[in-house]
Amino acid sequence: MGSTPLVRPRALVVTRQQVKEALINLKKANAINEYCWLVDHVRCVDVSDNAEFQRRFNYFYRVRGNKKWRTAFFRIFEKSKTLRQLEFAHVLIDLHKKVKRIEASFSSKVVATLDPSRPVLDSIVRGHFGLHLPYHYQCDRLAKTVSVYQNLEQVMSHALKTKKWIVRAFDGAFPKHRNITPMKKLDFVLWKIR
Repeated sequence: MGSTPLVRPRALVVTRQQVKEALINLKKANAINEYCWLVDHVRCVDVSDNAEFQRRFNYFYRVRGNKKWRTAFFRIFEKSKTLRQLEFAHVLIDLHKKVKRIEASFSSKVVATLDPSRPVLDSIVRGHFGLHLPYHYQCDRLAKTVSVYQNLEQVMSHALKTKKWIVRAFDGAFPKHRNITPMKKLDFVLWKIR
């Protein structure tokens, strides 16, 4: 799959006040504890049939798919745990074959749950960098979606290098959660800045 960007991503622009408010809002929610539970349990259970894992994952990531969609999704999720090299494109294509839709966000959530150093392709986080998924009518939507994900990985990695203060602010607000990856810390903060 190609890696030519659809648009040139923009640099991350956030203020210290925005980050401070995002961290306050994170404290009010139980999101970090729920996330840690998912990461701690994902490799200990068969996610394709573990009702508690599925319930908590659905709640955390706001999964709204019907039963057939969720069954296919969690089977692919479990299968993805066995891949030697976990790639967003593999999950995206497998899920597309099963549900006949391009599920960029949910494919990235599989990848990011299994490898927390990888980003979630969420509309709010993408928006911070000016990245957009291809329209339904565009040719090569799968390849273009993979390109957007690759761009998101690059710009978030760059933001982690140039805006280290965001991770330090997160660590100051949540000292018990220093084991969360820098990528996920940035994701949490950006998701709360709308």
